[in-house]
Order: sequence, then C-alpha cells, then structure tokens
Amino acid sequence: MPDETPHFALDWLEEHGDRLFSYALSRVGGDAAAAEDLVQETLVAGIRAWPNFEGRSRVDTWLIGILRRKVIDRYRRDKRHASDEPAACEAGIFNEHGSLVDVVEWDAAASARLESEEFARVFDGCLAELSPQLAEAFTVCVMDGLSTDEACSFLGITPTNLSVRLHRARVALRKLLQSQWFGKET
Repeated sequence: MPDETPHFALDWLEEHGDRLFSYALSRVGGDAAAAEDLVQETLVAGIRAWPNFEGRSRVDTWLIGILRRKVIDRYRRDKRHASDEPAACEAGIFNEHGSLVDVVEWDAAASARLESEEFARVFDGCLAELSPQLAEAFTVCVMDGLSTDEACSFLGITPTNLSVRLHRARVALRKLLQSQWFGKET
C-alpha cells in the first residue's frame, strides 16, 4: 500500500491536472464545465481508492483509468436522462425566437457540423452501451492509442484477452452504429 496520505491530492492536481482535464475535455465535446466536474470526481475517487492502489502502474495512468470510468458513467447517466428534444436545438438550427431556421439559410458547414456533432453523440452513446470492460479496452487501444503491451499492463489482462475484448467491442459497436446511425431513417 502506498505510504502517502490524502494531502497529496493537491500534488495530483498540480502534476496531472492538465492531462486529466485535456482528456476529459476531449471526451465531453469541449464542455469545460463538464470536464472540470469529471476531473474533480476523479480526484475524489482517487483519494477514496488510494488505500487499494497497489502501485502496479504510474499514478497518472491509474488516475486516467478512473477518469475513463467516470466519463463512461457520465454518458450512461446522460443517456438515461436525455430529453426528447431534437438534437437540432443544440446544434443551433433554431433562431432566437425558437422557430426552425429555413433550410435555405443553412450552409454546408453548418450541416456538416450538425452531422458531425450528432454522430459524436451517437458514437459516445453506443460506446456507453458496451460493458465497462469492452468500452475500456476499445478506448485505451483505439482512441488513446496505447500499444498492446501498454494496454495489457494498464488493464491487467493478457494479449489474448485484449484481442477478444477488442473484437467483441468492435462487433458490438458495428451493430449499434448500424442501427443507431447508418441504418436510421433520414
């Protein structure tokens, strides 16, 4: 068990805060307030889990792992509490009076932005539907770019197990994206 006491959390914030914030910000679509909340939740969870930290990874890697789970939990929570309002409201296709903007006023960039933002939401929702083990394996390898050895070390699994998790994650994501994005009515 580590010999440090909880006062080190301020050191964590100073040493790893920028990396944690950048990671969180990239996962919540640039929402700085949400990213700050996730970093704060991560540090609190880290303090609580510190007695169980075995030192098999670096502290920053361990904290990023906690943050990953916090992000996944947030997406699941948001999905359960999502309103029925159309995504168009968030993308700014309503004018200041709340009326739908005439399609003629849309330009190609606004349309592409809407589609990109909508796809990101759909993809994040699909990722949140995976089991935590599959989502984490996919995230660390595909999205974070860890090598097989790094991912296996971080996840505490064998290369064979990682390969199985990645295969299952890809198959599940393909099915979910097919039904929720590619196969949807336009």
